[in-house]
Amino acid sequence: MGEILRRLRYEHGFTQEELSMELNISQQSISKWEQDISQPSFGTIVKLSTLYKISIDEFKIR
Repeated sequence: MGEILRRLRYEHGFTQEELSMELNISQQSISKWEQDISQPSFGTIVKLSTLYKISIDEFKIR
């Protein structure tokens, strides 16, 4: 999932810091997701899908 999250962030032009501010979470959390150390909560995935204007299912497809 880390690669998917990283690719989506790049495609939408966010730095880790900008995305963390948008989601009101720490930049370290985003870094951990992208390194597959941890995963975002379902609620955060919903926020990301809204922000990126994609279906939650696309997190599995990409």
